[in-house]
Amino acid sequence: MELIFQKQPYDRLVMQAAFLVAFFGFLRVGEFTCDSWKQFKQDLHLQWQDITFVPNVYQPNYVQILIKGSKTDPGRKGVPIVLGQTYTALCPVKAMRELFLSRWHKQGPLFRFRSGAFLTRVKLTKIMREALNMLGINASQYVSHSFRKGAATTAAEKGLPSWLIQILGRWSSECYKLYISLATDRLKNVAATMSNTM
Repeated sequence: MELIFQKQPYDRLVMQAAFLVAFFGFLRVGEFTCDSWKQFKQDLHLQWQDITFVPNVYQPNYVQILIKGSKTDPGRKGVPIVLGQTYTALCPVKAMRELFLSRWHKQGPLFRFRSGAFLTRVKLTKIMREALNMLGINASQYVSHSFRKGAATTAAEKGLPSWLIQILGRWSSECYKLYISLATDRLKNVAATMSNTM
């Protein structure tokens, strides 16, 4: 992603934070992007005021994000999401801290480029696909919804209980199971596993 944003390092921080928060927060794309590059809804879209670093921004243990508008929150009461440290290079807390300390604006949407343009679903997909292509990955299979689907799949593969996956993704039903993709390596071993139990 550094190659994509060579001329504007701040935009790299925006996308890095957006990617990691979307994945670890099981976010729906509409919960962290704007509808267009200039259309911002204060009562719906994420702003800096919706982010809390605990205990503080300089040494955060976790970050709390208030999702103001969600499919499973029709009354718009707000849903807090807690993202903890991963202690790896892919850490949403570290990415949000870096973005916060580098931010040039305090008003408007959280994910905003240095040009002033807002992060949209279209821009998110375009940048994600450019990054995947640079890594030699077939990007045509990925869309903005891939972060949420990928989070559910990864959580299931890592053995997180289904009730926790449902809570993390804020699914009101068991439809989250439709999001979980099984790798071919696991699927090809099913027959052998089943035959060993007979």
